[in-house]
Amino acid sequence: MQPSSLATFEVAVVVPVYNAALYLRRCLDSIVRQQDVRMRLFIINDGSSDESRDIVDEYATVYSDKVLAFHTANRGTGPSRNLALSHILNSLTEEAAENTYVFFVDADDWLEQGALSTLVAEANTSGNDIVFCDHTVHRGNVSTLMQGFWGDSLKDR
Repeated sequence: MQPSSLATFEVAVVVPVYNAALYLRRCLDSIVRQQDVRMRLFIINDGSSDESRDIVDEYATVYSDKVLAFHTANRGTGPSRNLALSHILNSLTEEAAENTYVFFVDADDWLEQGALSTLVAEANTSGNDIVFCDHTVHRGNVSTLMQGFWGDSLKDR
């Protein structure tokens, strides 16, 4: 399933999924509800044996204007991300690819409202090719806030 114009988004969000049905809806809801950013969501179901496949297909149907779903045999997170990157790069002109950011989200993560537009603004303002932001790590009953924007430019490398 291909949207009519993949070249009209500024952020490609990649979510590899493996047996994440318990967390997946929260993750995907937090992404599709992002505002103030033109976004395409690439979900790679990496051979899940739980209900993840059905959830992925549901979001691809309901949000067909912004979600692309792919199903593969289980190969791991890296190959899943690479598959999405291949589809992203093959769908964009060279100029569009230079103006598109890629954001990786794990299936058990979620985004606060405005996260993508904030990151795009930071990347555009700073000129950095890579930006990171505050995030909270939850392990059991302990939550640790990791603070601060930071980034790096790849242009000089």
